[in-house]
Amino acid sequence: MALAQTLARRRIYYGWYIAGLVFAANMTSTGLGGGTSATFIKPMTQDLVWSRMFFSTVVSMGMLAASPASLFIGPLLDKRGARLPMMAGGFMLGAGLIAMGFVQTQWQFALVRGLLVPLGIVALSQLGPSVAVANWFVKKRGRVMAITTMGLTTGFFTVTPASAFLIEELGWRQAWIVLGLVGWVLVPLPMALLMRRRPEDLGLLTDGERPGAQAATGQPAAPSPAPWTRKEAMSTPTFWLLAFGFPLGVFGVNGTLAHFFAYLTDMDFTTQTATLLVMTVYLAALIVKLPLGFIAERVPVRFCIASIFILEGIALALLTVVGGNKPALFLTAFIMGLGWGGQPLLVGLTWANYYGRMSQGRVQSVAQIITALINPSGAILAGWTYDRTGGYKGIFVVFIATQVLAVVLALLAAPPKKRERAPTIQKEVPST
Repeated sequence: MALAQTLARRRIYYGWYIAGLVFAANMTSTGLGGGTSATFIKPMTQDLVWSRMFFSTVVSMGMLAASPASLFIGPLLDKRGARLPMMAGGFMLGAGLIAMGFVQTQWQFALVRGLLVPLGIVALSQLGPSVAVANWFVKKRGRVMAITTMGLTTGFFTVTPASAFLIEELGWRQAWIVLGLVGWVLVPLPMALLMRRRPEDLGLLTDGERPGAQAATGQPAAPSPAPWTRKEAMSTPTFWLLAFGFPLGVFGVNGTLAHFFAYLTDMDFTTQTATLLVMTVYLAALIVKLPLGFIAERVPVRFCIASIFILEGIALALLTVVGGNKPALFLTAFIMGLGWGGQPLLVGLTWANYYGRMSQGRVQSVAQIITALINPSGAILAGWTYDRTGGYKGIFVVFIATQVLAVVLALLAAPPKKRERAPTIQKEVPST
């Protein structure tokens, strides 16, 4: 606590230290938790004589199995802050990666990669980062969430090639151990030392505003909105529009990206060209975040959501017509990345703006279950379509239709209005 108090008295607003922690957590979660699967699948399945379907099924179903934990983590984030859940998540993720270096059997792999690692990812990055940022920033929330979600894309850019290098130099078992130790260094200790719940706990205000600044300008401080209960939030149409709209908006793109490399090589593109096209998606996803964060501070967020869904829909439509035209595919990949990259930023921003920083964890955690059910379906349906038709064009049409539905749901998702509780009127008892 002494270090946090010391830093809080300096000129740099303490919320920026929180933002740095969240950036590192996002980078660790996607890089170590998600981005490593693509580099480890081939050496592990060859060495252990497993099928790739088994490997992929465990990885995909693991997040679904771990997602109910968010129902307990959400209220804890609102009450105690992100420190404990994110510390625990970072520790479990690191421990899981180290344990991956020792797996010998399929049941061990299913236990470690299908349960321990996903639990670590859920605790570390599913709700904690956006709740932490939302608690420290209100006026600047859009730009700060943009900066911190850039850690997600940075994880893919940095950890994926690093893991490939470690596998080449050390072998896959030692590579897992090294990555697990890196995860422990990046997350649990910094979280323990620096993560704090809200600025009020350190005698500060949101966005770095100075106490008394409102009085000096004659403007009163805006009161914090009343917290929402889960029941109150779920009674609003907006909750369900967002709960289904967000996963439907990324359903088609996630399904496409899971098969994008294979789709490109099926058209006889070289591995290098296919890799460049995939990296184009990631590059666009990185570029779009900061401008979108500033825009979302000024434009109603539902219009921002609809815009990125439209971009994703355009990219999916282009895939049905461009065929093997290389310049058109690069344009398509860039447009897809612009839409896909805006999603993580707008999810956390919308739930925080609509239901308040005191309630975001408990409210968003319920919607997270719906996301966990819908998200893996796109990749599964794309694989099923390919196995039966030998191509992806049919599923692209389905993805376009779900994208249109997601745009409609986003536009209908107006900010919710909290019902005021009627005051209790006590009946006057006549005196005798």
